[in-house]
Amino acid sequence: MAIEDKIRARWQARQRYAVASRDLPSALRMPVVPTRFGLAFFAVLAVMFVWSANHQLNLGYALTFLAFTVFLLGGTITAGQLSGLSLAAQGGEPVWAGDEAAFTVTITERDGRARGLVFLRNEEQRVACDDLQAGATARVVLREATWQRGWHAMAPLEVFCTHPLGAFVTWSWTWLEARVLVYPRPAGDLPLPWQAAEGEGKAQGATSGDDELSGLRPYVLGDSLSRVAWKRYGRGELLLKQFAGEGAPQLLLDFAAIPGGT
Repeated sequence: MAIEDKIRARWQARQRYAVASRDLPSALRMPVVPTRFGLAFFAVLAVMFVWSANHQLNLGYALTFLAFTVFLLGGTITAGQLSGLSLAAQGGEPVWAGDEAAFTVTITERDGRARGLVFLRNEEQRVACDDLQAGATARVVLREATWQRGWHAMAPLEVFCTHPLGAFVTWSWTWLEARVLVYPRPAGDLPLPWQAAEGEGKAQGATSGDDELSGLRPYVLGDSLSRVAWKRYGRGELLLKQFAGEGAPQLLLDFAAIPGGT
């Protein structure tokens, strides 16, 4: 992991900004190294060669060199698997903070050659694109965790391939321009952040009650007819009686007390 982190940091120092699409470089510009399986296979070949030399076995020599030729040929094929591919990405639907953002990566084959199994990987997920035909286009979906509201940009992406034998791996890093809108996650049904005003327990002004007549107001459809001022109605005015009594404690909503979060 330390070597991989160093390679990633070196690549990120070169590519300082995201691009809308990227054509992967030629095979000469991409690294090709043995995998763990490839190293184990090479160790077996070394043992076979030493054993054949000690026992002077011509058949052992033939089998060892044949397997070594296949080994090198597999590395040559692996080296050219990613060259000629073009990548582009598109952000998915908006999500809530804490959910996974989806990015659709489009892989286009431009050299007219069928490809083997190609992997795409970010820090959280690895997906495979299987059997990419000549001149074809394939789409895979990568997901990333989100933590804060706002625009979530797609993280750098690693494309690698071990086809056909799995003995060698070639890879390339790219940073595609795509983003997903992240909404603040609803907090749910929380209690209102209220507090009693100063002088709680005392009268805090007029509230609706049935004690004393405080005035008249125009009638609104749906009001109770029992409060209609009939004397004023006889003069052509449809008004409603309002009463005032001892008020309950005044409550204040303090929006500054609402937790922010994401």
